[in-house]
Amino acid sequence: MGEDKLDLEKYFKKLSDANQIPESNKNFSIGNFDQFSIESINNFGKGFVHNSEIFVSSDQSKLHSHSLSLLAKQFYEPINKKFNYDFFFASPSKIPIFNQFGGGHCQLLSIDLNLGSTHEKGHNEIIGEIGFINQDLGLLLAKSIAQLNQYTYISYSFGFKVEYDKKNFSAIFFLLERSKSPSEEKVLILQNSVRNNSQKIEEKSYSVSFDELINGFYNENMSQFNVNLLYSRIVNQDNLEVPLVFDLQICDFDKQKTESVTISIGTDVLKEIFYLWKDHFLFLKVKKLKNER
Repeated sequence: MGEDKLDLEKYFKKLSDANQIPESNKNFSIGNFDQFSIESINNFGKGFVHNSEIFVSSDQSKLHSHSLSLLAKQFYEPINKKFNYDFFFASPSKIPIFNQFGGGHCQLLSIDLNLGSTHEKGHNEIIGEIGFINQDLGLLLAKSIAQLNQYTYISYSFGFKVEYDKKNFSAIFFLLERSKSPSEEKVLILQNSVRNNSQKIEEKSYSVSFDELINGFYNENMSQFNVNLLYSRIVNQDNLEVPLVFDLQICDFDKQKTESVTISIGTDVLKEIFYLWKDHFLFLKVKKLKNER
């Protein structure tokens, strides 16, 4: 580790302990990539490098943790029921990524949710991320896109962004799939690069802003980022009674065939996330009143 480089985790903890990271709907940029050692970025895992800037997401809210459990169950239960055995498991993990549309950095990134089969090469793997505090839609999209290029075996990536707004409940769910098949050679290149703490790999990359990703999303033009938008929906207090329903193509390696599985994120789940949102801001209000006494 270079003497002139900061340790990302220690620096983040210092800011956090000093209450210098305000809760908001905005992404939290902790600094430039050149300020921190690549070893500390990979070890910490919670800093996402995009266009040489590091964005840290470390949401400790109940909304974040409980929503992960609720959404994970909506995926792995119908898949396991379809195949009649424990095909899927859910857990947080740290994965290697190549951010081709964010300056070309490669790193280890901690993800909220990894739903995967026990197949040795990780096919059928589904990655999920919840955005609430200090993580906007653009950052969620950037992370998902970086997980679905030819350097990984991940099949799908979903995001659920709940707006950090104390007055109005609004959220958006999206599901992306890769448009190009994985390359075993490129997967190994990325794995070796991250293992050796390399900063970049020899591949053409692009510097796309979060706003450009959001525009591509709303214009349904995600193919320019080598992904397909399979499903998306805005959720608010007026449509909590409408479930999110979509199909996934899951490969059964025992039968050597791919089958469609319907995923339904029910109204009970959406309502629970809504109540978690209400509770979060109610807690902050009570806490503020106590501090003012």
